[in-house]
Amino acid sequence: MEFGKLANVDAVDFSFPDENPANAKVLSQYKGNSPKLYLGAAKWGRKDWEGKLYPKGTKAGEYLSYYNHHFNSIELNATHYNMFGNDAIAKWARMVDDGFKFCPKIHQLISHRYRLKNASATTEQFLDIMAHFGDKLGTIFLQLHANFKPNKFDDLRNYLESFPKGFKLAVELRDRNWFTDELYGLLTKLDVPLIITDTAGERQLVHNRITGSEIFIRFVGNNLHPSDFVRINSWADKLSIWMEQGAQKIWFFIHQHDEQYTPELANYTAEIFNSRLGTDLKVPSFIG
Repeated sequence: MEFGKLANVDAVDFSFPDENPANAKVLSQYKGNSPKLYLGAAKWGRKDWEGKLYPKGTKAGEYLSYYNHHFNSIELNATHYNMFGNDAIAKWARMVDDGFKFCPKIHQLISHRYRLKNASATTEQFLDIMAHFGDKLGTIFLQLHANFKPNKFDDLRNYLESFPKGFKLAVELRDRNWFTDELYGLLTKLDVPLIITDTAGERQLVHNRITGSEIFIRFVGNNLHPSDFVRINSWADKLSIWMEQGAQKIWFFIHQHDEQYTPELANYTAEIFNSRLGTDLKVPSFIG
């Protein structure tokens, strides 16, 4: 992932904004059940993970089966670029364990070309395909272009309010001017998570506002820079608070600017989260 990439991150302030009291109020509505934490990467088709997570010589068509041994979810960016067929989706669902979840990204036709307007037919087509994941379908996420500005608020509201029932949706906005009480109110009313993207060069996207029962975090590391590990420790502290307050489901997806380093940080993250949050995440283990 190139978004938010900086040549030098040594001077970046990676601290979180102060905790907003509105978060506890929102989460208290859902308190009662044990929270579920999902950890994953952004793709499974990495040849440079052979010898790390996958045996050397693994065929590309078998990568997902091995990925499944190490993670309980995937941020599926591929669906943003390709409208896959029903058979491909159903095949992927069969390749993973019960309890594994796919979080597909909405196709670019909807988010970037139509910009949410007159997109109902394409949205229904997309969701009909995603439904073939069955009970392995997690939260779908809508990522809008940085040039999708707050003057398009009505377009966003209309799209979210008309989004077909039965599918869980999260939304990522990349313009800091979106982050207003009007937006938080809309998303909270609809129980739509506002995605938190934690990346070095776009600190405003660590907005620290919870807008529903689920929390969706996209963490972008810096190729195992020491700050990556400090930041994961800070996230463990933050998630502990939100889980205690009532968060029901947390998605935590790890990116690196060079994804060959994702397994190392994922291994560290799973161990820290299990130790400090009492979760039972799979811990990515290395061959040899």
